[in-house]
Amino acid sequence: MIKYIISNIKHLKFLLKIRLLTYIFILISFASCSNLVQVDPPYTSINKDNVFNNDLTATAAITYIYTVLSSYNQSPNVNSVSTLYFFGGLLADELNLFDRSQPNYNIFYTNALNANSIDAGVWNISYSMILSANLAIEQLNSNQLLTKSVQQQLLGEAKFMRAFFYFYLVNLYGDVPLAISSDPLVNSILGREDVDKIYSQMVADLSDAEDLLSDDFRSGKVNVSSSQRVRPSRWAAKALLSRIYLYHKDYSLAEQLATEVINQSSLFQLDSLDEVFLISSKESIWQLQNINNTQGNTGEGNLFILPTGGPNSSGYPVYLSHHVVESFEDGDQRKSHWTDTVMDDSANVFYYANKYKSGVLTSPGQNIEYETVLRLAEQYLIRAEARVQLNRLTEGESDLNIIRKRAGLVNLNGLTKESLIEAILHERQVELFTEWGHRWLDLKRMGKINEVMTSVTAEKGGTWSANWAYWPIAQSELIADHNLVQNVGY
Repeated sequence: MIKYIISNIKHLKFLLKIRLLTYIFILISFASCSNLVQVDPPYTSINKDNVFNNDLTATAAITYIYTVLSSYNQSPNVNSVSTLYFFGGLLADELNLFDRSQPNYNIFYTNALNANSIDAGVWNISYSMILSANLAIEQLNSNQLLTKSVQQQLLGEAKFMRAFFYFYLVNLYGDVPLAISSDPLVNSILGREDVDKIYSQMVADLSDAEDLLSDDFRSGKVNVSSSQRVRPSRWAAKALLSRIYLYHKDYSLAEQLATEVINQSSLFQLDSLDEVFLISSKESIWQLQNINNTQGNTGEGNLFILPTGGPNSSGYPVYLSHHVVESFEDGDQRKSHWTDTVMDDSANVFYYANKYKSGVLTSPGQNIEYETVLRLAEQYLIRAEARVQLNRLTEGESDLNIIRKRAGLVNLNGLTKESLIEAILHERQVELFTEWGHRWLDLKRMGKINEVMTSVTAEKGGTWSANWAYWPIAQSELIADHNLVQNVGY
């Protein structure tokens, strides 16, 4: 992990002067680890207290978490939640794998994960960032040296990010250890905690973040407003909380929080289909700034926008599955604006995700997009689903029609509750494809995983088991922490 940390320190230089890197290295050395149960102490007498004694270094400490997410986003890998656009699509019915030669890709594609084959990167990096957030929360809670507004914003961001990582951990693994301390002795004996308790912690963190975070957008200097949406705001906390309430079936609260975000029409509006993922799009609630020093583009654009000749073994291993392409209704403008085709030398046609408009860049400074983590369309879909589950069918149908109208589709009218739930699942499929693993998570939480994946996995050359809705914990983690118990079926 230390090698990994050192390799990513260079990405902080857009926010820090060189003289501050020592402080950040010390913070991350203390707060990061190769697995949950091994937290190294400070390496020098200049310790964590020095990182949080001024606004600049404290800000950089939190920024590092976004840097890690962005760094992993920019290439297809299975190491971080920020590449769920890739391996989430492989797991579900969104992507076809052209290049079957890479075992790490193929085990996701055929749903053949096991404790010995799964990469522990998602687990390790998520907990590394959680422990960084834990340390920041402890230091910021007791700190009297920072500017008050900076302290509050950073504390809110740390709590937001802790909830963010736990959201993905519980939805990928199920019960997971709940680490809310940076104390290595405490963390070394943690077993798996019930999902409901993890959700309660996420709700508590995001409720605090709502009160601490700014109403407007901030970037490098957290006490200065910005047009870019690269740090979580109060509205990002509400948006993530609305999703968490929906997943936990707290529909009244999901509806309430989504409404609060939707009502901020001066900040958030549905953009045209070709502008949804642009930098500072009106639709974006929170984006990750690209930090690649040479190209600076998003991983989605790099991976999905196919070159002439189609997918290959040199950086373009996937293309859209027929399940996505055939799911669009006649006249759905998302098919024409968000997908495109290329042809290989044998006249085979391949569809790709063209919702991202900027592919591999040839020089720095050309990027027009940031990775969009939270956006307004999802909030409409959350509210639609929550309202339908609350038997407010007309209102839920109206929300669904707002998204359909942008896509050029006719309104739904008078559907039953069951039909509306099916319509919402379909709308989420065609609106959110290749974004943050939404399809995979939706199939699980809406009870469709076995129905869909039994046939889809067979198409991909695998055999589906109902136990595989959750990932196995890597064997290396089970060896490191004897209090961990493997998921059923592995």
